[in-house]
Amino acid sequence: MNLQRSEAHVWRVDLSSRSDGREHAVLSPAERARSDKFVRIFDRDRYIRSHVALRKILAIYVDCNPARIEMEVSSEGKPRLAGAAPRFNLSHSAHRALVAVTCDGEIGVDVEERREVPGYMRLAQQFCSLSEFQRLQQKPAADQPLAFLTCWTRKEALLKATGAGLRNLDQTEVGIDPECSIVQTWYRNSTTDFQVQTLLHWPTDVVSVAAPRTTSRMRFIDCSWNSVTEAVSGSATDWSMRLAANPFR
Repeated sequence: MNLQRSEAHVWRVDLSSRSDGREHAVLSPAERARSDKFVRIFDRDRYIRSHVALRKILAIYVDCNPARIEMEVSSEGKPRLAGAAPRFNLSHSAHRALVAVTCDGEIGVDVEERREVPGYMRLAQQFCSLSEFQRLQQKPAADQPLAFLTCWTRKEALLKATGAGLRNLDQTEVGIDPECSIVQTWYRNSTTDFQVQTLLHWPTDVVSVAAPRTTSRMRFIDCSWNSVTEAVSGSATDWSMRLAANPFR
């Protein structure tokens, strides 16, 4: 699959289909060891399936056997391909995984199952900025759960792009609306701009992507975790990044 400059590919992976176990052979010894530490079978299966899918997806871009994919960890603790290669990020929720790939710089993605998170206003007060929390309070009550998930996934996607983790959520202002915006954040001792976009096209998922500012198009590919290669020749959905007026700068 050809990955162009100024383009990001986002793979939406169904993790629900079962396996006969042979697919797991592509995982590294470290990945297999980590999967064995999960107590719940659901969590173990989700980890295995999402990482099998990740390896198969990355193998398409670097043209090698998925089992031979070599990973390393950045100085921020973020997994990445060894050497000069496309950057990627993985997220999963319930029976869905998202894998984002670009060759333009760091990228982050987050997916959450659409639902009302218990105690979401308390979480918002703790992790949202003051202005985000105030805007959330101003939303009609029926719209608040989705607005919270929109804000949450936007923050997670941005912080996963930089490798900053969850420690600065309340200091990272991304908004509570889904429109594409430029967000400036601290990354490797300087400020860097990311485009943050939320997509609400699917009735089951809230998806946010933090891509390099130069990104002009996202391509979405749907597949099952054990049929990634078949999806390469299938249909994909292109999404042009449309910047909204940014109220955060």
